[in-house]
Amino acid sequence: MKGRLPPFAAPLVAILLAACSIVPANLKAPSRELRLELAEPFIYEASGSPGAVRFERALAAGTYHAIREDADGVFFHGSGSCYSVKVLDPGSALEEELRGRIWTTMECGIYLPNDADLPAKVYVVLGTASPPPGEPNAALLYSAVLPGASKMQGAVHSGFAALERGNFNFVPSPPGNVLRQRLR
Repeated sequence: MKGRLPPFAAPLVAILLAACSIVPANLKAPSRELRLELAEPFIYEASGSPGAVRFERALAAGTYHAIREDADGVFFHGSGSCYSVKVLDPGSALEEELRGRIWTTMECGIYLPNDADLPAKVYVVLGTASPPPGEPNAALLYSAVLPGASKMQGAVHSGFAALERGNFNFVPSPPGNVLRQRLR
């Protein structure tokens, strides 16, 4: 139907627009070489309203390197498609066969505020989404929903290039300081 979003659109829009954007003009090179280690995959659930699609989100284990900072904290970028979203409950928006399957993966990173009392935040690189099986247009939606998104390849230096163009966006992060406590 013309003018109507495909069935996969609502969950994708929710994933992308659930938090605020990053303003590249406020960022500078890190003052020193920093990195974070995530010893094990970090898995958490962030869902919408009751009856809606429920997702399990995961950050891959590995090293996250500082690529930019602002006055309030540092952006650490992971390697490859370090963020994944799995469908726990497809609700009425997705097909039942997607239950328990990975919905998408994306390049990602962790924003660590300077204030140790504030929680770490998760961000993704727009335009790096791998679409779910059978939904080839999902990647187009990921790169078209927010202005300035473009296709990027997974590497720390491309992460910086994407950040400069405003192609990063915060996504729902785990509540409290649980992610910060898992970082070394």
